[in-house]
Amino acid sequence: MGLNTYLDFEQGFNDTVMQTLLDKPLVHLSGGDTYRFLHGLYSRNQQQKLKSYAASGHLLVGVSAGAMLLTANIETAVLCGDSNTVGLENLKALGLADLLFVPHVVNSQSRDQSHGLSQKQRAKQLAKRHGLPVYLCSDEDALAIIDGYLHCFGAPELILPEAIA
Repeated sequence: MGLNTYLDFEQGFNDTVMQTLLDKPLVHLSGGDTYRFLHGLYSRNQQQKLKSYAASGHLLVGVSAGAMLLTANIETAVLCGDSNTVGLENLKALGLADLLFVPHVVNSQSRDQSHGLSQKQRAKQLAKRHGLPVYLCSDEDALAIIDGYLHCFGAPELILPEAIA
């Protein structure tokens, strides 16, 4: 099986191609700008189709922004450098994983110049605000939910909501 069907939720969207995509056993949600990706998904009203696709036993694989779309919300996107240039107000994602995700983590102690807090400190704030664990993953790490169980590959850093100081 090849990943031979490509669909962009922003430009050139086509309902026929979307149906072809949903007929595949696996859908790969790529990286990119998380806010624009979610905005495209909402503006095309495709979120329920992807949730139903996953609920029917098909595989959704997300990388970077695509992985954040599988979580409860994309508020962590700022921690990997995305900015909300589309003015998206509803940051609720697909909610297929009851967690928050931060990709491309190099050093979670590095400072965010606009907030003066480390990536880890900001992740702790988000964990507390949403009552959800936050996983900080380098490009060498991965998370997979298989049969309802979360599996970690590599060494992702877990921030629990209770771990707020």
